[in-house]
Amino acid sequence: KQHPRPASRDEIARLSRELDDLIARLGRYETEQARRRHEIQQRLALVLQEIDDGVLLVDRRKQVLAINHTARRILGVDDNAVVDDPGESGGTAPRLAHAKLPAGLSALLDGASVSAAELADIAHGSGAGRRVYRPRAIPFTGDSQSTSGALVLFWDVTKEHALQQARQSFIATLSHQLKTPITSLEMAVNLLWERYRGRDPRGDELLCMARTDCRSVGAMIAELIEASRNTLGEVTLQREPLDIVDLTHRTLAPFHEQAKNRGVALVRSLPDEPVVAAVDASRYPWIVDNLVANALRFTPAGGRVEIAIARAGEHAVLSVADTGAGIGPEALARVFDPFTSERPVRGSLGLGLTIVKRLVEGHGGSIKVTSTPGQGSCFEVVLPVAPSRLYEQRGEAAA
Repeated sequence: KQHPRPASRDEIARLSRELDDLIARLGRYETEQARRRHEIQQRLALVLQEIDDGVLLVDRRKQVLAINHTARRILGVDDNAVVDDPGESGGTAPRLAHAKLPAGLSALLDGASVSAAELADIAHGSGAGRRVYRPRAIPFTGDSQSTSGALVLFWDVTKEHALQQARQSFIATLSHQLKTPITSLEMAVNLLWERYRGRDPRGDELLCMARTDCRSVGAMIAELIEASRNTLGEVTLQREPLDIVDLTHRTLAPFHEQAKNRGVALVRSLPDEPVVAAVDASRYPWIVDNLVANALRFTPAGGRVEIAIARAGEHAVLSVADTGAGIGPEALARVFDPFTSERPVRGSLGLGLTIVKRLVEGHGGSIKVTSTPGQGSCFEVVLPVAPSRLYEQRGEAAA
């Protein structure tokens, strides 16, 4: 058996020189790569700072990886705070507190599915310097396909917000200014109807048309006022524990005659026992009224409208289902948008469902709709329940 020949001193020296040369080249390569990375980072930082909108790159631990001056100002990140990649072992990057994050972003970084609509607008500053930003988050995933961070853009929508506020304020002012003369006109027409009804068939017809038109215009103005109040934040819900079964019964009372005249069956599937929810005593009936009125309006003679209430865990579910014309797929996607209606309705501006949605959300609830064209629609309102003992205590106090 032959043994390998020991390396000579010259061979060892040569290998040592080659190894030293390789280490030196690796060092130069790493230095060059670091220089290039630094150059790219500087260029990226320069680009970020030149962008007027806010830009934030944050990992799932809510540590800042990149941020520009606008985003620093919006989120209150110190200008002197160093931003770098902290890596797995931590680093010097500032960590955003939950309170500083846009609503919904913290949940997104924790792995929840959050739509862009759930990131609320952020107002920054006051007076003439007040700006409004609209955050939009783009999540990115790691090797495990779970959310590892997000790129957040803060779009400056100050002008858009101001125009929207001005438009809403104009609508609110106009509708309030129109309310008084229309009310007076309706009273005058009703007085004429009571005094001169039956004297002349043609006169009766004209007065009847005038009464109908006054009611239609009055309903549209009331819709505008309610919409402007909700949009401008003027509505403060006075929520208290109430039996929504009883409230619904009372709200439905005026609809029975209307349903009978239309040849539509109005069915109440309401439980015998109370279902207590924290609702506003005047706004909850508005929700029921609007949903039932819509259902009756679009259900032909021989059809059926069913109102049901059920308890589902910690929630109360109100549903209004009809066997009417239904809603097409395109219209269904924007059924809660203002001034949108698949079919124009006399005496309505297409704001009713928009108001309903805002009122439901103001109660801490949610609303959804399912529909098949030609087979009807079903609106489902989900509200958080209130402890029954609060309702009982309220009853004792009232007694």
